Parts: sequence; C-alpha cells; structure tokens
Amino acid sequence: LGGWSRPFNALCLDASLPFCRHLNMSGHGSAPGMACCSARNKAGGGSNPQDSQMRWKEAFCSWCYEHTVHYYVAKMQFYMCDACKGKTTPSSASRDCMARIEHGKLACARSDPNYSEVVRRKEEVFAREQTVQEIFLEMQRESRFKQQAVEEGLIRPFLLLVSMSPPLRALLAVQLGWCPFVQPAFGEAHDEAWDILTKKNAGLRSRCLSRMGKLNPFTPQRDWVGLLNHIARVMFIPSYMSWSDTFTSDKLGREEGLAESCRAHSKKVDMFEGEMMEKVWKQQRSKMNKFQMSFITQLLATPDMKHLLALQAKKGWDRHNIALLAIDCSYLQLSRDKHLEKANVIEPEEIASLMTFFLSARTSLAESLLDETGITCKVRVPSPSSVLSAFWEPLWLTMGTLQVKPFSPQARFFPVVMQILLQKERLKLCQISLSSPEFSRPERR
Repeated sequence: LGGWSRPFNALCLDASLPFCRHLNMSGHGSAPGMACCSARNKAGGGSNPQDSQMRWKEAFCSWCYEHTVHYYVAKMQFYMCDACKGKTTPSSASRDCMARIEHGKLACARSDPNYSEVVRRKEEVFAREQTVQEIFLEMQRESRFKQQAVEEGLIRPFLLLVSMSPPLRALLAVQLGWCPFVQPAFGEAHDEAWDILTKKNAGLRSRCLSRMGKLNPFTPQRDWVGLLNHIARVMFIPSYMSWSDTFTSDKLGREEGLAESCRAHSKKVDMFEGEMMEKVWKQQRSKMNKFQMSFITQLLATPDMKHLLALQAKKGWDRHNIALLAIDCSYLQLSRDKHLEKANVIEPEEIASLMTFFLSARTSLAESLLDETGITCKVRVPSPSSVLSAFWEPLWLTMGTLQVKPFSPQARFFPVVMQILLQKERLKLCQISLSSPEFSRPERR
C-alpha cells in the first residue's frame, strides 16, 4: 500500500503513490497547485480511453521478484512497484512481468536464464528465522568487511545493517538502486551490509556525494559522522541558518568525527542520531491535523498502549519520542489501509500490534510483547518469504513530510539512514546494545 503522507491539513489517503504532493495530477486537494497522486486517467478528465489501463497493473516485479501492483506515475512516465518502491516499466520480453529500470537500463526477471535459481535462493534466505541470539552472533562474527568498516569509520552502521532481517536489507538495496537478489553475495549479511554502504556509484556513501564530488576522483570518502553531517546539512539546516541554530549537538570535525566513527559505540554520535530522529518526529507531528493529534492522544491513554509502553520500558527501552514516531508511522499506514478497505475505524489494538511488529526486527519479540500485554494481534502479518515482512511501509509513508521529491538524491539515501537509526532502537528492544564489549573489537589499525 504505497504512498507518502500529504503535509497539509489532512493526509492524502486517496493517494496511491509516494510524494503525492509533487505529482500534480488531479487537483482534488484544497491547497492551490497541490494534487493527489491518483491515476493518470483522472488527469485532464480522463478523455484518453487507454488511461484506465495505465492507472495500475498487476504483474511480476523484476526488483522484488514478487507478484505485485504497479502504479503509474504520470509526471515521471514510469510505474512504481507498490511492495518494494522500485521503478518499473512494462517488459517487452514477458507480458506478465514489469522490467526494472536499473541505472538507466531495463532488466526483465523472467528473461533471466537464472530466474528459477534466483527465486529459489530468495525464498530460502527469507525463510530463515532470526532469533535474538543469532542476530547477536552475526554482529559479533569477524570478516574482512567488518575490519574494513572499522578502518573506514563505518563500523556503527555496518553492525546495524548486519543485524537487519534479509527482507529489510533487500529493500534498502532497491531504494539505493540495485536488485540484491541477482548479486552473488545475496544472503551473506556482511557482504550485503558492505555493499549498502560502499557499492560504487550506488551505495550510501556514493549517494551522499554532491554532483561535483562524484566528478572529482580525489574527493575524500566520508565516514559515518561525515555522512550524518551531510544529511543534517541537506535535510534540516536551511541556507539562512547555522548548525548551532538547528542542532544542540556540537558538530564534530573531520578528525574527531573519524575517531568517533571508528568505534561501534559513541555517546556523541548516539546523541546526534537521537536528535535527528526527534526532528523527523517533530516535523511529522507538525503536519498532522487536530483530529489526528486528538486520536493519537486518546490512544496513548488506553490501557493496552500504556501497558505496552510500560513493558518496553521494563525491558530497558524508554525512548518516548521514538515510540511516538513509531505510533505516528503506524497510524499513517492504518489510515491508508482503512481508506482502501473503505473502513472508518482504527482500533487501538491495531496500532499497538503494528507498532510492535514495526519495532520487532522480525524476531519473535513482537509475539512475546503482545502475549505479555494481552493485546490481540489485529494486523495482517505478511509471509516471511515476502519483502512486506520487513514492515517498510510505516516509515515510507512519513517521508513526504520532509518535502523530498521522488527518486531525488535525498529520496535515495534518507530512508536508508532512517532505517539504520531505527534499527538501533529495535536492537535496544531486543536488549542488544552497541556499547557491549563484544563490539569494541577489532580496533582500528
């Protein structure tokens, strides 16, 4: 159920695509120049008889290797997969398949001679169950990529990426611009994490380079603090304001930033990351109307939600602002779901259930929390073999509040960084901390 929220008086729940306020198709919103990202046949009155066929298609996606719905983005002249958000177009090789647009080239999954093996491998990797202990051991495991991450000041995001579920890492790769399922190292957590960070011309580090930086072969590679500084400057600091006007955390210089980045745990970096997350939550809250704010306030006062938050605090996770961000994200998705289902009521148990799965890191933690609180799970839990099991949608729906245009450089890297920062909170719920002595080695050479 794709779509990002509309940052005006009401959320654009009639939209079916991300960044609905940038597409300017139909204009049934109240703000001048704004439009819902509805189908192309609604634009201009729908006089073209072929428009109804172009609105959406059900077909196999060459990005996520699943049968999904693809919505047409008229302004950009391509389709978008509703599950993985990959850019697609009808394939000339197979009528029931949508080709992926990868680095300007078309690739059809059904025409790949290794198609059956790729599907089998994907199902095998996704079917693996992750326990908290297995996540911890995978983070602790040594590899050449882990050592490189220490050397280059990327060990903190590297460990967080390693701890993610395979479906979530796969979605991050698609967001950055490549299909992970056809890569030789698919299924190897350390290899995938390193690719997400450093893949040439597509990894997070490359996506955070300016246009001139990409042309200059002598541009220094950024460490984790350097990436966060870049994102803070691009996303949160207007041109007429300084760093100190926007952030309370001190800006770390290159040398100090590299020293902090080479450690898995850093109090300074942790505070900076927390402040960025808080800014996202506050900006999202500022775009919600009085009815939505009132509903969420009433939700927090329900016994089920109080019990759930208290249980999370008992497990050592007392992050009120992050909990509110997760609740807001869950509310946006359920609002969209209810609109598509033509239902009006969002029950507190639904938001509590979705929030729990959203923060569970695809472990058994969600079920145990719901059992302990006595909350009945009232959300559809996707199959483990689907990318939907990563619960990507709640965060995806919030990105429009930051005024990011679709497939812009910011749209490539910012959702990835947000998922990395959220993963740190998920690990805390699983009682895994980056400050553990097991993650303090190997030291930078």
